Amino acid sequence: MKSTRELLFLRMTKTKLVVRHLPPDMTEEAFNQSIEEFKDEFTWSYFHQGKARPRVEWSRLGVAYLNLKDPNRVHVFSSKMVGRVFQVRFLIKRPNRLFY
Repeated sequence: MKSTRELLFLRMTKTKLVVRHLPPDMTEEAFNQSIEEFKDEFTWSYFHQGKARPRVEWSRLGVAYLNLKDPNRVHVFSSKMVGRVFQVRFLIKRPNRLFY
C-alpha cells in the first residue's frame, strides 16, 4: 500500500489527459483550434474522430489523448476544458469530460 505522500506525488506528476464526449462531427483541426493557447505545451496528442449517425443515440463521440510537458499545467488546462460545451451539428449539446 502506498503512503499518502507517494499518492500525492504520483498525482502531481501525471501529464496524460483524455478529453472525452467530443461532438461526433468535430474534426481534429477544430479541436486543435479550441486548444490553440496550449499548443506548445504538448509532447504528443492523438485525436480520434467520432462518427455521426442518423440517430443521435447511435453516434459515436470523439476522444482526444494529450500529454503535457509540465505536470503543473494539467490543472490549468483542465480548469479551462472541464464543462466546455462544443457546438454540435445535432441539437444536443453535451459538456465534455476530462480524465487524468
